[in-house]
This record gives sequence, structure tokens and C-alpha cells, in this order.
Amino acid sequence: MHLRDPVLPVEAALCPPTFSYAVADDYKEEAKVRLQEAYTLVKENLQKCQQNQKERHDRAAKDTHFTKGDKIWLFTPTTKPGLSPKLTHNWHGPYEIIERLSNVTYRLQDPDHKSKTFTAHANRMKPYLDPNDRPHHDYIPDEDVEYEDETADDNGPIVKVLDMMWSRNDSKRLEKRYFVQFQNGHSQWLGENEIKDFRIVQDFIQSKK
Repeated sequence: MHLRDPVLPVEAALCPPTFSYAVADDYKEEAKVRLQEAYTLVKENLQKCQQNQKERHDRAAKDTHFTKGDKIWLFTPTTKPGLSPKLTHNWHGPYEIIERLSNVTYRLQDPDHKSKTFTAHANRMKPYLDPNDRPHHDYIPDEDVEYEDETADDNGPIVKVLDMMWSRNDSKRLEKRYFVQFQNGHSQWLGENEIKDFRIVQDFIQSKK
């Protein structure tokens, strides 16, 4: 407020005054000069920051152009009480472009409500891809290729339990799962009810004691 740091009592008693003015007008004129210098410095720094932000934005910005009749998604984020913003649906549409107002602004129309039109910036828009326009490829299986079903029985009997962990099943209940090794060297995680010979589980438990 007074263009100087406040003077504490101990500084007033022990330190000589930093500024001394015989006439009040001298202090007023110097204060005006210092305020103008501070204002000029802040203005220059703000302009430099704005220019740096513009250069970074221009490097990452994509020059996207839409034409009349294109369908687009529009970014319109909404916040619902009690719902995390990460779970909200932010892209809405599709909307149809009925007029190009400038290089970055367009007039849109809701196909379901022809009377409602509004303008939007290109940064909030992205092309709409109709699922019906996706290419369809008919899969023709190769008759010369034979496929074999691989099951746990193909690996031979379980010979060893290597590790155990708790995991939640489809019912969200905790159950034990064991990392087992088969006779052919293959290993995988199995549920407790998938192990027929429970003696190897008991051996694993005893080895951990």
C-alpha cells in the first residue's frame, strides 16, 4: 500500500530509516514512478507468457475443417452431483453442420429438433463416424488348419503348488487361488475347487510353516 516493506518496532529502534523525505510531494512523485515501472514490468511479463502459451498451443493444435452437412460430436461437459467427472459422458450428438461462419466457428443443428440451432467452436468438435458405415468383412475359416483344444488335462497332472493368493470371484467373494505347475512344466493360476488332488496344497502349506 505504501510502496515499501512495513517497519517493525525492532527495525525502527535499531536500523536507520531506508527512505527519508523532507517534502511529501517528493515521496508522491517517486511513488508514481515506481508504480509505473512495476505496471510496465508486469505487462511485459504477461505478454511474454501469453506468447509462449500461444506457441505451445499452435504446435499441438490440429487444423480441422468441417463442411456443411458433416455430422460431429460436440464436447459439452456436465457435472452431476454425486457423480465423478471421470464417469460422465462429455461428448454429445451427433449434430449436423448447417453453416460455416468462420474458420473456427460453425452453426449446428440437432437432427431430432430441426428448429434448434446454435454456434460452436471447432476445438469442441470431432467427426462423427456412423457405425453403419463401418466395413464388414465376412470371415471364411481355413479348412486346412486344424485347431486343438487346450485344457488343463493336456498338461498332465499337477505336481507342485508354487504360490497362493486371495482373489475375488464373480460373486465378489474372496477365494484362494493357487499358482500350480503341471507335469509338462506348464504353470498357471487355478481356483481352489479346480485342484483335484488337495495333498499337493497341504504340502505347499507345510513348506511355508
